[in-house]
Amino acid sequence: MGKRELRRWWCDGFIPEKFVTTTKGCHISGRVWMDNGKSQTLWNFVVLLGPPSRSRDEVKWAELLPAVDGTGWLSMDFENQFLKVKPLAALPARSAARNDRE
Repeated sequence: MGKRELRRWWCDGFIPEKFVTTTKGCHISGRVWMDNGKSQTLWNFVVLLGPPSRSRDEVKWAELLPAVDGTGWLSMDFENQFLKVKPLAALPARSAARNDRE
C-alpha cells in the first residue's frame, strides 16, 4: 500500500461465494477476513477480472497477478467494510506516485 497507515492491514483468507459473468466481464465476490494488526473482521469483497467474459475454468490466474511493486489495484472502503481488487488496473509504483501529486 502506498499510504504508510494502510500497511498494517492484511487479508487472512478469501471465501469466494459467487463467480459472475456478464457481457462486460466477470468477477468473483464473497467475504474476506481482514486484519488491522489488532483484530480480524469479516468484510465483503469483489475481484474484478475484466473483459472478456469467460468461464471460471478459462481464467488465467497467474496472468492476473500484479507486479510486486504494482499499486492502484486494491481499494479498501472502511465505512462499508468492503475490499475491491482490480488486478488489471495495477500501475508501477512510480506512475501511481506521480498521479497522486497531479
